[in-house]
Amino acid sequence: MADNSAIEWTDATWNPVTGCTKVSRGCDHCYAERFAERWRGIPGHPYGQGFDLRLWESRLNQPAQWRKPRMIFVNSMGDLFHKDVPSGFIDQVFAQMETVDRHTYQVLTKRSLRMRDYLKDRYEDRLAPPHIWCGVSVEDRTVRPRIRHLSMAPATVRFLSLEPLLESLGTIDLRGISWVIVGGESGPQARLLRSEWVCEIRDQCRSARVPFFFKQWGGPTPKAGGRLLEGEEYNALPKVSVGRSRGVLSIASGEEFSPDGFYAEFFFPESPKRYLATRIKGGKEEVAINVIMTLWLMENLPQSLGIPFAHIIAPRKTSQEIPMQTNIFEYACF
Repeated sequence: MADNSAIEWTDATWNPVTGCTKVSRGCDHCYAERFAERWRGIPGHPYGQGFDLRLWESRLNQPAQWRKPRMIFVNSMGDLFHKDVPSGFIDQVFAQMETVDRHTYQVLTKRSLRMRDYLKDRYEDRLAPPHIWCGVSVEDRTVRPRIRHLSMAPATVRFLSLEPLLESLGTIDLRGISWVIVGGESGPQARLLRSEWVCEIRDQCRSARVPFFFKQWGGPTPKAGGRLLEGEEYNALPKVSVGRSRGVLSIASGEEFSPDGFYAEFFFPESPKRYLATRIKGGKEEVAINVIMTLWLMENLPQSLGIPFAHIIAPRKTSQEIPMQTNIFEYACF
């Protein structure tokens, strides 16, 4: 597991499964395979087996070792839903994510059918918890059915990773999609990413009001082409609501809610300094407005610090502290 990940859309990585096999064109120049194979045959190295599939039971408890909430990319060096990963092991991974719910988990796969079926079996008539985000990779038109499979999965947050984007995807169905990431390929054999492919996705996201994140142009190295699209960085994250079942304010869900007082603390991931601690009251609209106005009025708030973590504690501080990420610059949701 790696803290302070270089991947722009996450904070850390957790790899209870490593290794994979190729299933589509996006796998041709796999960065994970290229890295892992460098160490094949070296005794005692975590990748001494190269990119062969390996299950790591010793890593299952790693998220519990991180006290500070963060976004965790699950299996950056493999695919949790690979056909050779036993369902029982996937159960253990999901049990850990459900238990250690102070983190946000980003589960990304190319095996969209298996993920859809697994989520249906696990959650039945419920949705996966909102801190477990489920996504699929889509690199060209041949694998667009993965989007349909994802839309059928009982997930609260569904996201698309359109990287490495290898051609125009045309019109994509964004109904039920919470977030779209686009990026170009990096490495010695990187294939070209055209600006018109990216812009047509950005424009569709804008029309559908889906948060859009542009990761990179790619090139020989991930940073070679930078991240600007038409002179602008795109760093939007999903807006997530957590319902009353977890004892947390629900602003975007539309449910009626009248707390008699919640204590909110806001932290910025790039600074250990606590910027705000305040008691908030009222219905969902009033709370949203109060939080937004308070933050906007704080002097010298460096917007470059990005998205804060919000810790919400129920009345009288009797409930477990539950972390949630929220973008207060786009109508705060808890």
